[in-house]
Amino acid sequence: MSTRSDAQLVEAHLGGGPSALGDIYDRYAPGLYDVAMAMTRSPHDAADLVQDTFVLAAGRLGQLRDPTRLKAWLYAVLRHEVYRRTRRQRRERPAEAVPEVADAVDPGAGEDRLVDELAGAELAVLVRDAASGLDERDRLVLELSVRQQLDGADLADALGVSAQQSYTLVHRMRQRFERSVGAVVVARAGRRDCPELAELLARWDGTFDVLVRKRVSRHIEDCDTCHRTRRRLAPLGLFQAAPAFALPVTLRERVLGAVQAGSGELRVDGDGFPRPPRRRRHLVAVLAALAVLLASGTAASLAMARREAVPPPPDEVEVAGRQATSPSGSSGTGPAVAPPAPTTSTTPRGATAPSATSGGPGVPPTSSSPAADAAAPGPSA
Repeated sequence: MSTRSDAQLVEAHLGGGPSALGDIYDRYAPGLYDVAMAMTRSPHDAADLVQDTFVLAAGRLGQLRDPTRLKAWLYAVLRHEVYRRTRRQRRERPAEAVPEVADAVDPGAGEDRLVDELAGAELAVLVRDAASGLDERDRLVLELSVRQQLDGADLADALGVSAQQSYTLVHRMRQRFERSVGAVVVARAGRRDCPELAELLARWDGTFDVLVRKRVSRHIEDCDTCHRTRRRLAPLGLFQAAPAFALPVTLRERVLGAVQAGSGELRVDGDGFPRPPRRRRHLVAVLAALAVLLASGTAASLAMARREAVPPPPDEVEVAGRQATSPSGSSGTGPAVAPPAPTTSTTPRGATAPSATSGGPGVPPTSSSPAADAAAPGPSA
């Protein structure tokens, strides 16, 4: 493992140093692969994400303004690739079945013995699998903040959010993770200590779903025994202690070979960190425009329906699609279907209206615009 700092490795890579990128890989690929595996649950997809991350990094390291933030920047690139993969695939990968581990707990064990037994590899796997029930963003926040120990500006930039938003995301993630994992662990390990819990889960087949988690969570809030069990287990501590996914030995050669093929596309901000895609902004604009069109279409349909619902005046029935012209010089800007006033007479049938825009009886006007109608001369006195 190289003893050079992150900034020195970045400088060496930009200067053409042949081993710099390999040293960066050796330092950060294990953590990147661990996060990628947690997000995908697929060794193949995780390896692809790590490869894509380093391919982008090789061509974009020159855009990183502060080389000392190499770690946060690499996880930001990985986050960019994870979300891009999700947008492309749009599918959920079912979590693998979690093995039953409750029988491994001694019913007479004291508090320390319980924690020791539950803190083994079985519970680490259990907690890791339970964390996969979180949504994608919560899983990423969990991985970066707890497993990879990113915080402050590094965590915010790795997530692509502001510092204040990152604090909020971490706070909410911790609440959700504590509730969900606490319920899972108590359900597995607490039934022998709590007869009520055992009765509640008497027909439980060991498969976790939303209903089981809600039932157990509600029970924990009302049960002192299970509440103490949940507090002793400290799910976040167990998650942090869970073993990392092993990085494939052959991935190093594959990644460094792929780097020679070129780099992909990556939009960055002023500090060189990946920027979120513009797709959502464009989608909002499209939806807004669609809403305006739909509203306009609805209004036009209602207006047409109202017009068709009102019969024309008797004198206009035989004037096909044309408003009758009043000798008093109507401007044509009033409602076409309004009934005539008692003091106004319409043009007699078959007579030619003395209007410059009229083409004769039964012939439509040459201009249908209100301005043209208003400019037409009236009948001579």
